Amino acid sequence: MGEAKTTRLYDMVTTGSFPFLFPNQREGVPITVELYQMNEPETMLPVLDMVEGVPDLYTRETETFDNGTEGFLYVSTPSCRSFLSDPSYLITSGDWSDFQKAINSYGK
Repeated sequence: MGEAKTTRLYDMVTTGSFPFLFPNQREGVPITVELYQMNEPETMLPVLDMVEGVPDLYTRETETFDNGTEGFLYVSTPSCRSFLSDPSYLITSGDWSDFQKAINSYGK
């Protein structure tokens, strides 16, 4: 379905391996996401929840995106808030893919 941005503002922080999203608590920006259509959501959503670490690391929330599409977004739970304490973890662009490209090209 393509790329979109959240209409709500979030803080994205890196753990080094994957991002955490928090409702706007520091700088808050729209988050760039990839949208996918699901054929069997009643079957697939429980599997995705398990892969994403629901309910320990994330909760699945409904979000409206800038293209008018409504879908789901995995938002970090309060147990992960320690990553917000260090501003060097903050991804100010709100784009995990761009952040990963920059990290991977560093020093090349």
